[in-house]
Amino acid sequence: MLSSLQAMETQTSVAVGKDAPDVVVDASAKDILEKLPSLLLDSEAGQRTFADDGSGQTPLQVVLKQEMDRYNRLLRKINHSLTSVRQAISGIIVMTAPLERVFTSILESGVAEEWAKVAYPSTRTLPQWIADLVERVHFLRAWLIKGMPQKMWIPGFFFRRASSRRASRRLPGSTSSPSTSLISR
Repeated sequence: MLSSLQAMETQTSVAVGKDAPDVVVDASAKDILEKLPSLLLDSEAGQRTFADDGSGQTPLQVVLKQEMDRYNRLLRKINHSLTSVRQAISGIIVMTAPLERVFTSILESGVAEEWAKVAYPSTRTLPQWIADLVERVHFLRAWLIKGMPQKMWIPGFFFRRASSRRASRRLPGSTSSPSTSLISR
């Protein structure tokens, strides 16, 4: 009986060791949550960001609002699923099939399918994708706080074609809007 208990103890210590999938995924989820930017809020907007010149919203204001909505939806989805996966690993909630898929994606360093459904197209690994997401949200936050940038990072948009079309439009008769360059990286 003593040898059975010792065997169980050895198996348990291996299962919770540093290479155990639960530990790896929990640490990765925690790391991603720490890196994940906060939501883009209208209350962060600078005075001129959504200023009304009397002709309604400009095409670029529409682009910014739409991008904010899309990124906020993605950020909420990631935050909720990672928090839930960590709770499931801890035994607080049940590990459902969707959470198991997120768990497996993290373990395999891939972007979870449920995130990809609400995200921009990408073939990056999870660490690269998260770094890219952080950079994209940083670009939008700078635009939100400081006003329209001098250069637009078109690949940072969800729908590049529509956004670049809107970004290159000018309101009829408008001369007060600053010139903006379109860039791609």
